[in-house]
Amino acid sequence: MAGNNDYPTPEATPDRTTAQDPIQDIAPEENASQSTQEASRASEISADFTETNILPEGARRHRKNARREAYFAALDDVEELSGYHSAFTAALADSKRPHRDSLPPEPKNWKEMLRHPFATQFTQAAQVEFDELCKRQTFQPVAKDTIPREHKILPLIWYSSIIRY
Repeated sequence: MAGNNDYPTPEATPDRTTAQDPIQDIAPEENASQSTQEASRASEISADFTETNILPEGARRHRKNARREAYFAALDDVEELSGYHSAFTAALADSKRPHRDSLPPEPKNWKEMLRHPFATQFTQAAQVEFDELCKRQTFQPVAKDTIPREHKILPLIWYSSIIRY
């Protein structure tokens, strides 16, 4: 079987002495700024220790947050804000929803749940869950006195948790 030499061959690599140097193509002004590598505001930066660079004892440096300052400035003129922003600000100021850090601990059983500050919400949630289970016919309610002694009643555990968003 004879070899086939019809494959395309790339051109030879140009000699380094004949290749153009891209740095030489740059104008002299641009080339000079690249070689010095000096910051545009270098004259404002100083490594000297002076009294103006040292904070007094006990003082803290406070960085100003421009967005926060703009927000509080806008809150000063609530009448000039749109109705949406006014309603949003009013809702934030009069929020009745507790923060997650200030919530009481979750109840561990049904009796604790009944004494919990959110007992009405837990009871409503349990009723909704019970109604859904009945609608799906997950179980069949039976009077306790009709169950024979040899049958075992399965215990029911309600877990009440506070959903945090």
